Amino acid sequence: TFVGRIEKKLGSEFRLFGKKFKVDVKVEDSGVKAKLEEKKILGKGEEFEFKAVFVSREERLKDLGIDTDPLTLEEVLPFVEREMRSGRRVVLCIASPTGFEQKVKEFVDGEEFYKNFLSKRLSLCLLDMGTGEIVFNRHDSIAKEFAKVCEMEMDEEKIERAVRCVLARLEGRSWIKLEDALDCGDKEIVKTAFYRIEDKRGWIVKYIEDVGLVLMKR
Repeated sequence: TFVGRIEKKLGSEFRLFGKKFKVDVKVEDSGVKAKLEEKKILGKGEEFEFKAVFVSREERLKDLGIDTDPLTLEEVLPFVEREMRSGRRVVLCIASPTGFEQKVKEFVDGEEFYKNFLSKRLSLCLLDMGTGEIVFNRHDSIAKEFAKVCEMEMDEEKIERAVRCVLARLEGRSWIKLEDALDCGDKEIVKTAFYRIEDKRGWIVKYIEDVGLVLMKR
């Protein structure tokens, strides 16, 4: 599931900061490796290497048949150090079926932001496959863009979830404005959900001055 979703999200072309990148994807034993090359008519463009690895404790599963412990910082750091030594510009997504200890999350994006992991060569994302939570340094613009690739949900699934959420918020009401529904998803996802509800369920989307975009009964 993890590998298949990553492959589909990357596709053969990826957009980053308004630039188009050609994508060459290879599936490996523990995940996905991709090379991204900026499409340019003349000269050489930017390049990224993207790696998504699935990390589980195979020995514990083999011996005990179960593993519920989150990954520790000591288990995560070797993956980070390996990519740092490579000398390449890498985006690394580490996926864990049991999540990560709080110490790992704070290493990547803690409250004391000056201690958070930040590198010119390596951007890091953590994916908890149990909860769907994704952690990255909020000040790393590249990690922020690639977090959309690392997360488990596809855009279509986010829209459908937003549709259900907005409909639940509308119970007993005749309208809702976009800003009041942003707990159902990010702005573009909720906006798409508004228009999908309009198309299928007899509501109407209108822009009202001094109020904004509103979904209301016809």
